[in-house]
Amino acid sequence: MREQETRDRAAYSAVVRRDTRPLPLPRTAPRWGRLWRPWLWEVGVVVGALALAAAVRLSFVLSADFPLNDGGLFYIMARDVQENRFLLPWHTSYNGLDIPFAYPPLAFYLAAAVDLVGPWSLLDVMRFVPTVANVLTVGAFYLLARAVLGRGWAAAFALFLYALLPRVYLWQLGGGGLTRSLGLLWAVLALWQGYLMFRHGRGPRPLAVLFAALAVVTHPEMGWLVAFSYLLFLVAYGRSLPGLKTAATTAAAVAILTAPWWGTVVARHGLSTLVDASHTGKSDWLSWGFLNHIHIYIAEEPFFPLMAILGYGGMAVALAMGRPFLPLWFLLVLYIDPRVAGTSAMLPMAMAGGLLLATLLDIAMKEATPLPSLISRLWRGGARWAPWAYGGLAILALYAIYSSLRADAWAPTPLAALPSSVREAMDWIAHHTPEGARFVVVHGSGNPWTDSVSEWFPALTGRRSVATVQGSEWLSKETFQRQLAAFYDLQGCAYEGAFCLDRWATSFGAAYDYVFIPCAEGWECAQSLRLSLSMDSRYLLLYNGRGGYVYWRAKGTALADPALALGAL
Repeated sequence: MREQETRDRAAYSAVVRRDTRPLPLPRTAPRWGRLWRPWLWEVGVVVGALALAAAVRLSFVLSADFPLNDGGLFYIMARDVQENRFLLPWHTSYNGLDIPFAYPPLAFYLAAAVDLVGPWSLLDVMRFVPTVANVLTVGAFYLLARAVLGRGWAAAFALFLYALLPRVYLWQLGGGGLTRSLGLLWAVLALWQGYLMFRHGRGPRPLAVLFAALAVVTHPEMGWLVAFSYLLFLVAYGRSLPGLKTAATTAAAVAILTAPWWGTVVARHGLSTLVDASHTGKSDWLSWGFLNHIHIYIAEEPFFPLMAILGYGGMAVALAMGRPFLPLWFLLVLYIDPRVAGTSAMLPMAMAGGLLLATLLDIAMKEATPLPSLISRLWRGGARWAPWAYGGLAILALYAIYSSLRADAWAPTPLAALPSSVREAMDWIAHHTPEGARFVVVHGSGNPWTDSVSEWFPALTGRRSVATVQGSEWLSKETFQRQLAAFYDLQGCAYEGAFCLDRWATSFGAAYDYVFIPCAEGWECAQSLRLSLSMDSRYLLLYNGRGGYVYWRAKGTALADPALALGAL
């Protein structure tokens, strides 16, 4: 028995020391029998994970008839592309601010084209394209996990964890996921090809260049993810002159392929537009603040953070084995950009979780009971029965599925759509107020990134929302920060009175003509503010139908139709 253990330890050490083999564990791959082949088993695993991922994501998307959460800015930008005959516009018409059309445009061109080739609407495109892209990202993740962990149980477990971790899809399924989900898909494919390129020292790879370029022209943060990850791959596996040449050639090729976008933006609006926008995500490169993102609820599991704990446990296992690649990659992702750190960090976290589960399964199988010979014929080397291991995996799977299906349990959530009643009120505004009208949208939201009302308001009404944050990051860093402050202060007025709006307008130098208080079932509807406005002679209630309340400020612009002051009541 001791001799067998000694041989196992020696084999294990040989595997760990051998750099050319990515799989860090012994016997983590299934033992294939006459009725099973490696490719068939892998196909089954991937198809099962994709089906599970699609079912979870569609449970949220199909529950609403409108894109989840955000997307108003991107909806207008796709429309701008169509109206400009697919030439890159100078500015976007969103919210009447002349925002430079500097955002990476590939997703807008794709949405605009898909909208024109079928019976569906652009809103339908924004509902389902992010979902399709996010499900495909799960499949792309398996290619990456298989390259890093090797073929076997570790990659399979990592795949199912990635399919079910809420943070993977929480911010990807909304209308704003048009760029986020597509950008993440290209980034994961680029990381897969880049890892193989640096790991095996054969490059540059055309697909690594192509996918990296697609990531850059789809979502700004995904370009940073690929660039920094390639740097890590270079340091970890490509520390040689050929490796440096590969990295330089790849970077130059990506820059050339993406030049039609960034070259046009720089020529039109100057380099400062791109630089200022990048600073809204990561500005202090010497800060240790990114470590604040390391907590057990990083995956945003609605209940007990079991999957995140598995990920952290897997990183501890990797460190104990002397293989710090996954923990270092995890820290690097958190360091790059705090706005998308959680989503990107699920890549190494899911792989680390798969590593831990494969390690535990390997330990359990050593003590397992052999099964009868009839069953063992299906597997080379015999089959074993480990009830505790199988039972634990079954419980984990059930909990992970339930947790994923309840990812919208806590409000506010990015998995909620703009209510139809509020859209009805916005339609009234679009038809009964002047085109140049300026609105303040107040309903007490504490998070601009889950405030679907404020973002969709300019897109659906054609009117300006004075305190909407989206798009201001492309004006300047100072404008973005000021707009954030204005948004938070304005939403606080929902719990005060008309004097709060006066103070807010004076503090931020903002002028407005109308107040829109959205109201849907279960919302607080800014009762304090409504009561105050109803008793203030300067405000006239124009609309109190489904979806909210519209007040005209008497010192603002004139009514489009004064008769509405009576007809809407």
